[in-house]
Amino acid sequence: MELLSTTAKRQRTPIGDYVRTRREALQLTQRELSSRAGVGGATVYRLENGVTDRLSAKTVTRLSAALNVDESEIRAVSAGQQLGAVAPKICFPCWEPGSVPDQIWNHPLARNCYRCGSELSPKCKDCGYPILISARFCPNCGKPYRASRN
Repeated sequence: MELLSTTAKRQRTPIGDYVRTRREALQLTQRELSSRAGVGGATVYRLENGVTDRLSAKTVTRLSAALNVDESEIRAVSAGQQLGAVAPKICFPCWEPGSVPDQIWNHPLARNCYRCGSELSPKCKDCGYPILISARFCPNCGKPYRASRN
Protein backbone atom coordinates (compact mmCIF):
# COMPACT_ATOMS: atom_id res chain seq x y z
CA MET A 1 0.00 0.00 0.00
CA GLU A 2 1.41 3.37 -1.03
CA LEU A 3 1.26 6.25 1.40
CA LEU A 4 0.39 9.66 0.06
CA SER A 5 2.52 12.60 1.05
CA THR A 6 0.80 15.17 3.23
CA THR A 7 2.64 17.98 1.45
CA ALA A 8 2.23 18.81 -2.20
CA LYS A 9 5.32 18.41 -4.31
CA ARG A 10 6.77 21.73 -5.27
CA GLN A 11 7.49 22.19 -8.92
CA ARG A 12 9.78 24.68 -10.50
CA THR A 13 7.90 27.46 -12.20
CA PRO A 14 9.03 29.71 -15.06
CA ILE A 15 8.58 32.84 -12.93
CA GLY A 16 10.45 31.28 -10.01
CA ASP A 17 13.34 30.28 -12.25
CA TYR A 18 13.33 33.73 -13.86
CA VAL A 19 13.48 35.57 -10.53
CA ARG A 20 16.24 33.28 -9.25
CA THR A 21 18.28 33.68 -12.45
CA ARG A 22 17.98 37.48 -12.39
CA ARG A 23 18.73 37.62 -8.64
CA GLU A 24 21.84 35.49 -9.06
CA ALA A 25 22.97 37.56 -12.06
CA LEU A 26 22.81 40.61 -9.80
CA GLN A 27 24.68 38.62 -7.13
CA LEU A 28 21.94 39.16 -4.56
CA THR A 29 20.79 36.84 -1.82
CA GLN A 30 17.08 36.22 -1.36
CA ARG A 31 17.20 38.47 1.68
CA GLU A 32 18.91 41.27 -0.26
CA LEU A 33 16.36 41.01 -3.07
CA SER A 34 13.43 41.09 -0.67
CA SER A 35 14.90 44.14 1.05
CA ARG A 36 15.64 45.92 -2.24
CA ALA A 37 12.14 45.13 -3.54
CA GLY A 38 10.33 45.92 -0.31
CA VAL A 39 8.66 42.51 -0.19
CA GLY A 40 8.83 39.84 2.47
CA GLY A 41 11.63 37.30 2.38
CA ALA A 42 9.01 34.56 2.34
CA THR A 43 7.61 36.00 -0.89
CA VAL A 44 10.94 35.60 -2.69
CA TYR A 45 11.51 32.14 -1.20
CA ARG A 46 8.00 30.91 -2.06
CA LEU A 47 8.26 32.28 -5.58
CA GLU A 48 11.69 30.80 -6.33
CA ASN A 49 10.80 27.43 -4.82
CA GLY A 50 7.51 26.92 -6.64
CA VAL A 51 5.25 27.34 -3.62
CA THR A 52 3.45 30.10 -5.48
CA ASP A 53 3.53 31.68 -8.88
CA ARG A 54 0.97 34.39 -8.24
CA LEU A 55 2.15 37.97 -8.04
CA SER A 56 0.16 41.06 -7.17
CA ALA A 57 0.58 44.13 -9.36
CA LYS A 58 2.45 45.80 -6.51
CA THR A 59 4.88 42.88 -6.18
CA VAL A 60 5.48 42.84 -9.96
CA THR A 61 6.34 46.56 -9.84
CA ARG A 62 8.65 46.16 -6.87
CA LEU A 63 10.41 43.04 -8.15
CA SER A 64 10.93 44.52 -11.62
CA ALA A 65 12.61 47.60 -10.13
CA ALA A 66 14.79 45.50 -7.81
CA LEU A 67 15.75 43.08 -10.61
CA ASN A 68 16.31 45.90 -13.08
CA VAL A 69 13.88 44.57 -15.66
CA ASP A 70 10.77 45.92 -17.29
CA GLU A 71 7.49 44.93 -15.63
CA SER A 72 6.32 43.48 -18.94
CA GLU A 73 9.04 40.81 -18.73
CA ILE A 74 7.86 39.61 -15.33
CA ARG A 75 4.24 39.61 -16.51
CA ALA A 76 5.20 37.71 -19.68
CA VAL A 77 7.10 35.04 -17.76
CA SER A 78 4.24 34.77 -15.25
CA ALA A 79 1.90 34.16 -18.18
CA GLY A 80 4.16 31.37 -19.45
CA GLN A 81 5.63 33.25 -22.40
CA GLN A 82 9.20 32.48 -23.40
CA LEU A 83 11.75 35.26 -23.34
CA GLY A 84 15.08 35.40 -25.07
CA ALA A 85 18.21 35.57 -22.96
CA VAL A 86 17.79 38.48 -20.59
CA ALA A 87 20.92 40.51 -20.07
CA PRO A 88 20.94 44.06 -18.72
CA LYS A 89 21.65 46.72 -21.33
CA ILE A 90 23.89 49.61 -20.39
CA CYS A 91 25.17 52.85 -21.86
CA PHE A 92 28.96 52.78 -21.52
CA PRO A 93 29.40 56.60 -21.37
CA CYS A 94 26.67 57.09 -18.73
CA TRP A 95 26.88 53.93 -16.61
CA GLU A 96 29.04 53.83 -13.50
CA PRO A 97 30.45 50.27 -13.44
CA GLY A 98 29.44 48.34 -10.35
CA SER A 99 26.18 50.28 -9.99
CA VAL A 100 22.67 49.32 -11.03
CA PRO A 101 22.02 50.47 -14.62
CA ASP A 102 19.21 52.89 -15.35
CA GLN A 103 16.00 50.85 -15.56
CA ILE A 104 14.80 52.61 -18.71
CA TRP A 105 17.80 51.21 -20.62
CA ASN A 106 16.25 47.74 -20.28
CA HIS A 107 12.93 48.66 -21.81
CA PRO A 108 12.33 46.14 -24.63
CA LEU A 109 12.25 48.92 -27.25
CA ALA A 110 15.26 50.86 -25.93
CA ARG A 111 18.14 50.87 -28.41
CA ASN A 112 19.92 54.10 -27.49
CA CYS A 113 20.54 56.01 -24.26
CA TYR A 114 17.95 58.69 -23.62
CA ARG A 115 20.65 60.90 -22.02
CA CYS A 116 23.48 60.86 -24.55
CA GLY A 117 22.16 58.88 -27.53
CA SER A 118 24.85 56.18 -27.38
CA GLU A 119 23.94 52.64 -28.36
CA LEU A 120 22.91 50.39 -25.45
CA SER A 121 24.65 47.05 -25.09
CA PRO A 122 24.30 43.95 -22.89
CA LYS A 123 27.88 42.86 -23.67
CA CYS A 124 31.46 43.87 -22.93
CA LYS A 125 32.62 46.16 -25.72
CA ASP A 126 36.02 44.43 -25.82
CA CYS A 127 35.17 40.72 -25.86
CA GLY A 128 31.38 40.44 -26.20
CA TYR A 129 30.90 38.61 -22.89
CA PRO A 130 27.61 39.43 -21.07
CA ILE A 131 27.99 42.35 -18.66
CA LEU A 132 28.16 41.53 -14.97
CA ILE A 133 26.65 44.70 -13.56
CA SER A 134 28.02 44.21 -10.06
CA ALA A 135 31.59 44.29 -11.39
CA ARG A 136 33.84 47.05 -12.64
CA PHE A 137 35.85 44.70 -14.87
CA CYS A 138 34.75 42.07 -17.38
CA PRO A 139 35.09 38.61 -15.78
CA ASN A 140 36.04 37.15 -19.17
CA CYS A 141 38.73 39.51 -20.56
CA GLY A 142 39.61 41.41 -17.36
CA LYS A 143 39.35 44.82 -19.00
CA PRO A 144 37.53 47.65 -17.21
CA TYR A 145 34.02 48.27 -18.48
CA ARG A 146 34.86 51.95 -18.75
CA ALA A 147 38.14 53.82 -18.94
CA SER A 148 38.86 55.94 -15.87
CA ARG A 149 37.78 59.56 -16.05
CA ASN A 150 40.38 62.26 -15.61
